[in-house]
Amino acid sequence: MDPAEGARFDVGMGGDFAVSAPRLQQVVDASSNPFMAYVGNLQSWVGFNVGSEYACWAVTGITTTLAQWLTDDSVSQLIAKIPAKRRNNLRLFINRTAESTLQRGRSTILAGTGGNGILATGGTAGVAVQPSDAAGRPAFAPLPLFSNGYPITVSDSILDTETNS
Repeated sequence: MDPAEGARFDVGMGGDFAVSAPRLQQVVDASSNPFMAYVGNLQSWVGFNVGSEYACWAVTGITTTLAQWLTDDSVSQLIAKIPAKRRNNLRLFINRTAESTLQRGRSTILAGTGGNGILATGGTAGVAVQPSDAAGRPAFAPLPLFSNGYPITVSDSILDTETNS
């Protein structure tokens, strides 16, 4: 695949970064206490370049509502739409809401409410969970690092206000 067809950050003006001469200026610390410090400005031209309509993919509409959680299945459905030659070095970028819902979706295995031969131990409010240890505590999955074999990076740059529109 041509690297120019992927997504990347480009630095313009020949890759130049300009830093102004340091100067003394009053600044404040985390407790709002003023003090003098040397400061300077950093200037550069940086842009995000999407070289093809096949460079970026998304699962949108992820919320904390159970029916709109990010799941391994929704990631699988997305990956099925990505041409195989575009999957090299594929990485999933998700926000903290998607991370939380993916983890929660992997955590508890519902086993039923008891009766009719269905195991019902370790649950609350009439819903049983499959115990994960000898004490009967329910399973809770670790933070998701991969989905469908692809690595996950959590980013605060992806807003919770993303929609399906």
